[in-house]
Amino acid sequence: VCLKVLEALTTEGKFKNGINKDFKIDLSGEVPLLKKLMENENEGIRDYATNILGAVSPQDDELIKKLSKNLDDTYSLEKLAEMGEGGADLSGVLEKAAKYLDSAYEDGIFAGRMMKAAIESGKGREKAVGIVSKMLKSTKTAPNGLVLSIDLLAIASENGVDCSKWTKGLNEFLGPENPANVQRAAQAALKKIGKNQK
Repeated sequence: VCLKVLEALTTEGKFKNGINKDFKIDLSGEVPLLKKLMENENEGIRDYATNILGAVSPQDDELIKKLSKNLDDTYSLEKLAEMGEGGADLSGVLEKAAKYLDSAYEDGIFAGRMMKAAIESGKGREKAVGIVSKMLKSTKTAPNGLVLSIDLLAIASENGVDCSKWTKGLNEFLGPENPANVQRAAQAALKKIGKNQK
């Protein structure tokens, strides 16, 4: 219960029942304890400790390393995405996360959020754009993976990456042989790239 309350106070979006949104609790001194609790045999305790540590110390290399060892667990991808959005450098784990971009499930969304965080923060931007490029070039990429990759390319364009070399490739996704969602994503990306490269 104590961990549940602490998680609610340290994790964004969990402030409810009249608790002041500006209320901050400093648990930075408890990092060693939280790391110890992450090894607890009780899954609930492990999860709460990981959530709190991710919120308290989003740059924690040890936590990133630990989570990256178990990417088949959607929870790990979700936590890494949140840490990336909190400013953590995920460049060391992006390649491992790339294979989940093709997934139609939640892990695809979380892997996409990791790439987006890297592109927007600049930490691992080149690596993320390289991964997206490979996804778009591959004939094995599933439609949902293509849509995600095209969207990420548009985000890269908004963050100062020159994506003009992709105009020709994106135009090819406009053909009627492509699924409608891929066509729509390509159209939107071309519009953004055209606007951003001016």
